[in-house]
Amino acid sequence: MKNRVILIVLATLLLIATWVVAYGCQPAPVEKPIPPDPFTTTWYPSEEQRTVTFSGDSAGHVAGEIAEFKLKLDNDSSEPWQGKYVVQLLDRNGIVMEIARETFYVPSSVEQEIVVQVEFNSELYGPYGLSLYIPTRETQSIETIWIGEKTPVSAGPWPSIATRPWLWPESTEFSEETTQQLAEDFVRHSPTFAFDGIEDTLKLEETLYPDIENAWQFVIQFESRHAGYGDRTGQMLSQVITPHEAVITVEQGKVISAIMDGKWDILRQSMLD
Repeated sequence: MKNRVILIVLATLLLIATWVVAYGCQPAPVEKPIPPDPFTTTWYPSEEQRTVTFSGDSAGHVAGEIAEFKLKLDNDSSEPWQGKYVVQLLDRNGIVMEIARETFYVPSSVEQEIVVQVEFNSELYGPYGLSLYIPTRETQSIETIWIGEKTPVSAGPWPSIATRPWLWPESTEFSEETTQQLAEDFVRHSPTFAFDGIEDTLKLEETLYPDIENAWQFVIQFESRHAGYGDRTGQMLSQVITPHEAVITVEQGKVISAIMDGKWDILRQSMLD
């Protein structure tokens, strides 16, 4: 009897050992990454030889990880291109998350590339609308992106400026803060400052309020390492710290006047008559 019990126990242990070898020692399954699905959207916010290109992946995004999109602003016109862009994540009910809200300044005949990074909130999963719009042009593009596994679930329709304009009240006006940033960026990109302006010296000295809706005047001061105005490449210059004061008038998100030291027209890049 004892021998029979021993044999049964040994047989059971053998079966358990065989099962452990066959199944228990297998490596844990490796979670496959979600494959990306690139998109590129190109549109023309006006008839002024300006192009917006927005690109990235419409799938392969994981909540809690960094995702990256690229915005290209190509200005083939003869005038600088300035404004603001806003990138947001939408669901069917409205705005879920604001990703970026920045001003831009693109000189004539220049293409500027902007990298937009975002870490999606951990609770986000499924299809969403990735909205890019430029308020002053009241133009918007929306791309469906997937956070987590892409499924056959029907995506959209996403709210837009055309269907729900009240979600974007800033589409028709600029705040003083964003307009000030636009004016400062305008001065930074002007040839006088770009040539030899000292970044640490640039400051807002005063804000004036013309009796015009959505208009401001910003008095901005900075110092240059040489005298003169504009791009002075190839000129004989004396190395002398030169203070400057620029009065920048912005109306409806556009610089309509820019005068430096009361005698240099920044927009025309020439001395005043």
